[in-house]
Amino acid sequence: MSGHIWRPLLVVLALVAVLIAVRQIYVPDDFGVHARGYTYGWYRSGSVIDWRWMPLQYQGKESCAECHQKQVAEIRDMPHASIQCENCHGPALDHPSDPPKLAIDTSRGLCLRCHARLPYPSSARGGLRGIDPATHHPDRECVECHPPHHPILDDVRAAGSAQGDLNASCRPCHQKQVDDIVGMPHQIIYCERCHGPKGDHPTDPPKLTIDRTRSLCLTCHDNKTRHNAGRPCVTCHDPHKSSLQFLQFLPSSGEASQ
Repeated sequence: MSGHIWRPLLVVLALVAVLIAVRQIYVPDDFGVHARGYTYGWYRSGSVIDWRWMPLQYQGKESCAECHQKQVAEIRDMPHASIQCENCHGPALDHPSDPPKLAIDTSRGLCLRCHARLPYPSSARGGLRGIDPATHHPDRECVECHPPHHPILDDVRAAGSAQGDLNASCRPCHQKQVDDIVGMPHQIIYCERCHGPKGDHPTDPPKLTIDRTRSLCLTCHDNKTRHNAGRPCVTCHDPHKSSLQFLQFLPSSGEASQ
């Protein structure tokens, strides 16, 4: 066999020998396939012991239920019930001592991790309700319409159903307002969306804000910016009634034009 064939062959054999030698030196003896329960198959068996000494970052939703019974009860019959609290609130670690309060991530980006529509028909990921972020209210945060503990805004739930009345906690003191809005377009909106977070209301704050500004209405009805410009929407439109029932007076012909 001529030299121009032997020389490349010897180079290849030398490289293989070097790779085998390097592998023998750098690859641990316990590296291999030990138990088929691991997703990737290959791992170092000693790493199992190493990981046992790592401090736990996530505590699980069971630990949250001890102090946050109300939130756990709210989400129990919702689609998000299967999600660990820490997926959205971050690792609890030594909470409530460190940190005393977990972050509440209300960013659009967090929601889109699961709810950006992806064409995966053969997996469970494709079964999640998804949106096209470029066309579905691209300039707004998802939580403005979809509170994470009550994200469903399909047809209105019947009072007393498993999913319950969205504004049931307001009913004991504001029965008229809650009843007025039943069957109206705004029934799918949380009271707090317009009145602000209730916190420990009625003790703190004793009274919630009643926002009558035009800008609040235009956050959803942005196609009506030129409709009676400069006039508060609530002059003609009672937020608790439907669009066909809440005219308090008939504006003049000039003001009524679109």
